[in-house]
Amino acid sequence: MKENKKIQIKEATGDSTGSRGSYIAPLQLGVRVFKKSQMGPFTQPVSKYDSPELEYDSYDGSMDETKKQIKKLESKARKITNYITKHPNSTSSDEDGNNINQTPGKKGLNIVPIVTEWVEITKDTILEDIVSNEPKTTSNYERVINKFKKDIPSFYHKEYDLIAQKIKDFVQDRGYVVKIINACNTGFRGVRTNKAIILCSPETFPNFATFVYLLFHELRHEQQMSEFDLKDTYMGDVEDFEEFFKIYWQMELDADKYGKDWVKKIGDVLKLPHIVYNLDPMIENYPSMSNMVKQFTLHLHREIQTLKSRGMSYGDISDLDIVKKHLQTLEDMF
Repeated sequence: MKENKKIQIKEATGDSTGSRGSYIAPLQLGVRVFKKSQMGPFTQPVSKYDSPELEYDSYDGSMDETKKQIKKLESKARKITNYITKHPNSTSSDEDGNNINQTPGKKGLNIVPIVTEWVEITKDTILEDIVSNEPKTTSNYERVINKFKKDIPSFYHKEYDLIAQKIKDFVQDRGYVVKIINACNTGFRGVRTNKAIILCSPETFPNFATFVYLLFHELRHEQQMSEFDLKDTYMGDVEDFEEFFKIYWQMELDADKYGKDWVKKIGDVLKLPHIVYNLDPMIENYPSMSNMVKQFTLHLHREIQTLKSRGMSYGDISDLDIVKKHLQTLEDMF
């Protein structure tokens, strides 16, 4: 043992198993000079924008935002960048990543709170809506749109998302109220009442084209009532059924054409394959199905007249059981 203590180890050997020796070279210190071209990826910005959102959008060479939106986002981003440049300690954090007070106990200095959504850095500078810890809620509209999106080739997704947003803007900008009934079995896929347009389980529609048709079909009925000042045949004022159905069917044909015009208009923009963007035979042939529709409306017309004969109040089709029993389960579309 005493002899072993005198042995000088002049090279490092060993491995995890001890079964063989491996020479480990000593660490060699030195300075390595990099060329400018080698440092480029670390020193040259890949985008001219300060805004992270605009920077990401610019990578494909085109911008989705308007010039006005770009100017607004860049102005906000530059204010934040300039502030951080002048106040480097404002972004310092503790080991858990939380913002901390750099000068505790000193009077007249602002304490930077933990970031949740927006934080006030000084009295004059506010960082707006950068980080949110709240889970994003998905609206019924987004859920339905995303469901149809799964059936569409990814090549069309960008245009599809744009069209979906345009439809939402069209409805909301005009003040239309759209409700849905989830998991319903009503006998109808869409209906217009005096308070809202109702779609029945739109996530069960065959595809996006059907959704577009049924939504705009019912929007047309809303236009007929509120914009064109046509008479609502379901008010029950027309007691003769033949006269009632003649008015009703004319309105239905107008709504059918309007819905199909929108399907074509959107289809011409998206140019989706027919296999994922088409109308089922029942919708395609709807104008020729007056006799079948007539039998269905005859039942409703008789129900209206029965209610009125009993002195019961009747405002519109939402007072009939076919719709009324579902009113408590209505949810917002958007």
